[in-house]
Amino acid sequence: MEQRQQNIVSAAVIVTLFIIGGMSFYHHVEGWTWSQSFYFVSMTMGTVGTGDLSPSTDLSRMFTGVFVLTAVPIVFFALLLIAEVYFKRHFEQIQWKNMAAYHAVQRVGKFTKDSTSLLGKNSFLRKYKEELDAFDNELKKEGLI
Repeated sequence: MEQRQQNIVSAAVIVTLFIIGGMSFYHHVEGWTWSQSFYFVSMTMGTVGTGDLSPSTDLSRMFTGVFVLTAVPIVFFALLLIAEVYFKRHFEQIQWKNMAAYHAVQRVGKFTKDSTSLLGKNSFLRKYKEELDAFDNELKKEGLI
């Protein structure tokens, strides 16, 4: 499994543990049902806060404060990891397509005796090759390749 996938799995496990831990706490301390506990934890982690359930003890209020300060950033971090994997794969696909087109342009040039006439200053293939080179350099600057 590659590193990015391991990061996503780790983030999913941590988020799941936070959900289960929060549910267990509210179930035992507040006496809520498991479904009420899950509902409160998911609303808290999603920063929705409908107000229909609220902690009734000082211990629960303190736990909720710490829970929000730790669980919410972890959820957003997990979403960031998922987005990172998606966008890196998207850019890799673009890079592969552009590399294939670039190599096709080079092969066409090799099959002609005078590649400069094929890739002349005003030709479409010359411009396309320059655009591919510029895009490749842009991806390198961004650290995507």
